[in-house]
Amino acid sequence: MSNTAIMTDSNCGIMPEEGRNLGIHVLPMPVIIDGQTYYEGIDITLDEFFKRQTAGADITTSQPSPGDVEAMWTDLLRTYDEILFIPMSGGIEQHMPDSGHAVRG
Repeated sequence: MSNTAIMTDSNCGIMPEEGRNLGIHVLPMPVIIDGQTYYEGIDITLDEFFKRQTAGADITTSQPSPGDVEAMWTDLLRTYDEILFIPMSGGIEQHMPDSGHAVRG
């Protein structure tokens, strides 16, 4: 059996820290609040997000850049033979339709 990393994005409801505890590598999704970009579970907590939302902040979401996805793959492939990537964000699939090919080499 090969050494396989499991990777998803934080739209699945698992934040990066929780993912580490579960053995799942979680790509944090960008959230733009009042013009400033934050990454879920990295520099903004869910509690802080909901406080800002309740206070009426201007909030939009984004998808991770292809470079962020590729950087995580590159890092994981230093340790693992392959990656099982389960993107919860449809935008990742739209912008990186050949992601399966990239991971397999």
